[in-house]
Amino acid sequence: MTGGGLPDNLARVLPAGCRATLREGSWPRPAVFDWLMEAGGLSLEEAYRVFNMGIGMVAAVAADDAGAALAVLASSGQPAWIIGTVEPAPEGPTTPEPAEGRLRFPPSAKRPVPGGWVEIVED
Repeated sequence: MTGGGLPDNLARVLPAGCRATLREGSWPRPAVFDWLMEAGGLSLEEAYRVFNMGIGMVAAVAADDAGAALAVLASSGQPAWIIGTVEPAPEGPTTPEPAEGRLRFPPSAKRPVPGGWVEIVED
């Protein structure tokens, strides 16, 4: 992942009207990110925007193909996890207010045009 961290990079590939919901805790987050947040006084939201939080690449596959995708990656020695879902967003504003316990990432300087959005929820 490059600039914009996990939420901006993932949101750039989502069509308008879709959201990715990622389950925090569904992948191992290296301890260095907790240290960086504490040392730099970063909020969890800002850390997600600045860093990849341990995710180097996201592959969006159909739910029915997830097991096969994981098997292919495992056979190559590449660790992989199912970290969330992509689904149609509820009707309404492009980025409605997040529900309790969710981080919502609206458009940013890296992604100024509204499209899909990313939510991160506790696993």
